[in-house]
Amino acid sequence: MAEGRGETTTLPQPLAAPIADLIAALDQTALTPNQIPAGLAVTTQHPLQPFSAAAYFADGQGSFDVPNFNGASAVTREPKLEKQNRTRGFSATSQPAKTILVRELVSFFSHPARQLLKTHGNFTFREINRNRDEIPIELDALQKWEISRSYLDLARAGRPVAEITAMFRRSGVVAPDHLGTDQLRRLQLDAEKILASSMPVGEPRANDICVALSGCTLRGLITTVGDTLAITESSKLQPKHLLSAWIQLLALASSVDENWEAVLVSKAGVNKILSPDVEQARAKLNTLLMLYRYGIDHPLPALPRVNECYWTQRSSNQDPAAPNQHVMLEKNWNWDRDADWEAFFDFPQLLDISVPTDFEFRDASEPTFQGLLAKLIWEPIFDHLDAK
Repeated sequence: MAEGRGETTTLPQPLAAPIADLIAALDQTALTPNQIPAGLAVTTQHPLQPFSAAAYFADGQGSFDVPNFNGASAVTREPKLEKQNRTRGFSATSQPAKTILVRELVSFFSHPARQLLKTHGNFTFREINRNRDEIPIELDALQKWEISRSYLDLARAGRPVAEITAMFRRSGVVAPDHLGTDQLRRLQLDAEKILASSMPVGEPRANDICVALSGCTLRGLITTVGDTLAITESSKLQPKHLLSAWIQLLALASSVDENWEAVLVSKAGVNKILSPDVEQARAKLNTLLMLYRYGIDHPLPALPRVNECYWTQRSSNQDPAAPNQHVMLEKNWNWDRDADWEAFFDFPQLLDISVPTDFEFRDASEPTFQGLLAKLIWEPIFDHLDAK
């Protein structure tokens, strides 16, 4: 093997004399059936870059290098339009669903932009950039959540916490030796704290949900302990967790006339939401279903953290446009935003979007789309949070 090109300029450089003499001798000896000199026929010019398409797609070439194969595939792929050019001003029309599942409604309000893209394009812009070949040193937020979630699930199934810790240490998901041990110890303490919190005790009960509202039927199966919807989160309580509990609580209250409540246990403690009566529950659930049906065809700037923060400010008589409040909204935008959200919205422009002319709801006190959505979604939740 000889270095045929310079490392800095990539220009061809002379071969060593013995190799050059050998190639010249072969050229004088024979020709291939295609009249190619033998020396040239047995000489291979390897690609200059490890992600060159010639290393993967040319006849007789190959490699086991997955990251560089992905690079070669990207180089040869047809160019795509910028995502923002494809989605700005996006609107579509879909056939209204006759049946909507509870889990679909929960998933929608946790990320309306992602559900819109999945519905009409069967894709999202979410990207996962993980190098599986590297040794983990520090767990990222998602990995911590996944391990904490597994801690809780396995512990409730009867596995000793120490045994669960040993299982994760052997699995390779954390750094070896004391680095991984320290991380697992912190996650174990969090899980034990949550498990020690007071949760309703009793036999789980499966509740069949079937509610006819807004031209469709909401169906699903929600498990409760007695009349309590018990939810455990391994992280701090986030707005999307409250939204999920609220939607399920409304579905329960709309189907079965009982004094329902939702109990949410997280690292931050215990929160409780009380259900409205049947009539109010159906009205509030109908509003959410109407938002869902609109948001499946139109970008809805209902980022959970931003929306909840906006209504917290409005309900406490704070002006979201004030500099100190604006900083809080931007902070929550940075938490919520991802490629799917950025395909439709920018900050702070999303705060100033006017209510669309085809939107069914109007409120003179909330002229912006952000303010109106915050009021429609979060005012009922705030009204039913148990302050005890």
